[in-house]
Amino acid sequence: RPYPSKLPELQYPKHWERVRVSHNGLIYWRALRVYIGYLLAGQWIGMQEVAAGQWDVYLGPVRLGCFNEEDVRGPQKDYVSLKCYPCL
Repeated sequence: RPYPSKLPELQYPKHWERVRVSHNGLIYWRALRVYIGYLLAGQWIGMQEVAAGQWDVYLGPVRLGCFNEEDVRGPQKDYVSLKCYPCL
């Protein structure tokens, strides 16, 4: 069966934020660097704010995880990792 040469772009609800994952697996969100994963480099992800500063991250319909803007670390306090377990 023939496959399309390029998959259609993923769609997200209009009220979500859309961000492209950089070549090193990061997204740059506000003043933060958020590690999503290098395998998703170049992909558009959707982000839904579920509480103040708390974001669910999606690739199409699949929830990848979440992050909280307050969970910063690193020498410059600007790095956050995606959590793959439920946000509390």
